[in-house]
Amino acid sequence: MLFLVVLLLFVLVIAFHELGHFIAARAMGVAVKSFFLGFGPGLSFKSKGTVFHFGLLLLGGGVEMAGEGKEEAAYPRTKQYKYKKYWQKIMILLSGSLGNFLLALGLYVIIFSVLGIPTGVNTRVDGFLPGSVAASAGIIKNDKIVAVNGIKVTEPQQIVDYVKNSRGQEITLQVRRAEQLKNIKIKPLYQERSKNYVIGIVFTVEGIEKLSLLQGMKRGLRLSYLMTRDFLFSLKDISQLKVQNFSGPVGIAVVTQDAWQIGPVFYLFFVALVSINIALFNLIPLPPLDGGKILLVMAGKFIPGKLASSLERILNHLGMIVLLILLFLVTYRDIFRSLV
Repeated sequence: MLFLVVLLLFVLVIAFHELGHFIAARAMGVAVKSFFLGFGPGLSFKSKGTVFHFGLLLLGGGVEMAGEGKEEAAYPRTKQYKYKKYWQKIMILLSGSLGNFLLALGLYVIIFSVLGIPTGVNTRVDGFLPGSVAASAGIIKNDKIVAVNGIKVTEPQQIVDYVKNSRGQEITLQVRRAEQLKNIKIKPLYQERSKNYVIGIVFTVEGIEKLSLLQGMKRGLRLSYLMTRDFLFSLKDISQLKVQNFSGPVGIAVVTQDAWQIGPVFYLFFVALVSINIALFNLIPLPPLDGGKILLVMAGKFIPGKLASSLERILNHLGMIVLLILLFLVTYRDIFRSLV
């Protein structure tokens, strides 16, 4: 089940990104030769001149347009990407990220207006995260935590603060179980990816609030803005190849499982977060990302054709090297985090 929820996240994010490119290309009159989601053997069919392929290895996707590289005699110039106006090319390239933003906004509307959001949380244990030290120590579902180290607590945040401030030292939780009080000793575990001490408890939600569709959309737009702002602030770390605050496929898979364990609302929040980050990352002006391609399209308006083609090849190779280095560093860090 956990594998499926991780797979669903990647499929949704990739599919909406490529659908954005596909719809925009069709709208601009560009012939789309193929649309593929996944690699390897799978289901293929042809419709309106486009070959659709859905492979078993769902680790990527793409849209192949006529005239994307060199001129293709099989297609009229009016149907080739190469001969489209600069603004049309830019719109096609931007639309992948737009698809990711629309996915995130749709998920926010589902969260706020369909599923609803928690209006309060109490100190009763509703479940556990994978590897929970609280569960190993003897805490069970429906235990109500009433004190930490002899100090009364009434809100989950108080417990979280005590755990964070424990610095790994053993703490004593007093729980009420079937009208009896029990003292259970727990040694918090340091979690590398959150850089905090945790005990792995999920607390009970007291109530659910649902917003109107309009309010849900407004809240979603507000969250999208905040996530975009945070991403822009983090670009400094990317430029300096500081990977402590970033995650690749491995890290995303680990956090996805944790989010699913907490509940569907948290899972959908995380899918939206990943979708927005993928949208923004693709707009970084570094070939072969969409942002880099937009930069080359704009440069092509002022640079002669042959020189522009040579520059594009060089920048694509350099950009790919930078991306591979970044992917290696982030993946190495993700694996280290998951093992700690």
